[in-house]
Amino acid sequence: MPAHRLIIANGMLTSAWPVFGVADLGDGQVVASAGTHVELDGGVRAVALRAEDGSLVWAKTITKTTSKIPPGGKGSQIVEHSLINAAPSVAGGKVVIDGGEHLNRLEFAPDENEEQINAKWAAQKRR
Repeated sequence: MPAHRLIIANGMLTSAWPVFGVADLGDGQVVASAGTHVELDGGVRAVALRAEDGSLVWAKTITKTTSKIPPGGKGSQIVEHSLINAAPSVAGGKVVIDGGEHLNRLEFAPDENEEQINAKWAAQKRR
């Protein structure tokens, strides 16, 4: 995880790497995600920890190059899809980070490596 750093968000001092929630991954493990956005401050970091003692099982960083905003001013849409971090959940043995209706969803298996996850993410179509 990057060095601890504070930023101003919504008029309040907060961590640049907030943890949004934890989900039961099974087999005595929990998964958590930290960071705000895949394009900011090094991306979103997902980690699995042993519930018993908090030791690290795996860590993965989901990143993406910065989106392009086309010319046009008011009403312009970001061309590429993106992901804002949210509390992770687990469905069908996969970790799910779902930023909501307009913010896209990412699913990955715990045994996928960062390269596989980020390639899948780059190929995923916008909702």
